[in-house]
Amino acid sequence: MEYLGLLFEIVFFFIALYVYMLARGMVKVTDPALAKQFEQMKKKFGPFIRILALALMAVMLLNIILHIQAL
Repeated sequence: MEYLGLLFEIVFFFIALYVYMLARGMVKVTDPALAKQFEQMKKKFGPFIRILALALMAVMLLNIILHIQAL
């Protein structure tokens, strides 16, 4: 069960990393209609999304480190 929790923490860390990279424009959306919608959302909520993704990455990284130390 301990390893399952660690796996979820790692998955959430990489989800937050992907969202951060999307918000920064490092990952491009290939569908033109979806890209247009995402650009509008990024203009409106971009800084907020980046801050939340960074916060989630920080919390998950701390959880991963503590979890590995506990093993």
